[in-house]
Amino acid sequence: QYVGGGIAHGPKPRDYSLELPKKMRRQALAESLSQKALEGKVVVVDSIAFKAPKTKDAVSLLKSLGVNEKKCLVVLDDSNAAVLKSFRNIPRVKVLSRENLNIFEVVSHDVVVLTKEILGKINPSAAKEKAQ
Repeated sequence: QYVGGGIAHGPKPRDYSLELPKKMRRQALAESLSQKALEGKVVVVDSIAFKAPKTKDAVSLLKSLGVNEKKCLVVLDDSNAAVLKSFRNIPRVKVLSRENLNIFEVVSHDVVVLTKEILGKINPSAAKEKAQ
């Protein structure tokens, strides 16, 4: 039927991608955060709250924490939209929710800014150690 003949058992597309198990991903995230903490590149604050979305307030908060010139990752809960809108307009700052936090983002940023509540949700044992 085909010019030159056909291929009897030709190549079939196959997906060779692998996925890590959830426990391994959680462990790797905890290890990367603990490594950043050992290097002194994790900043834990009590809470972050703004009345209205103002980038100026977010920049002043980062300056007071001493991380204004570095590539920074801010991990937030989805509950406060004003804080999210304040941080997302700053260059070199990436804002993620706790659910979207991943190993790549932690490793690729210089400083990670978390709240105590989020740290407790990510790794309960690390929050106990940090409190002591």
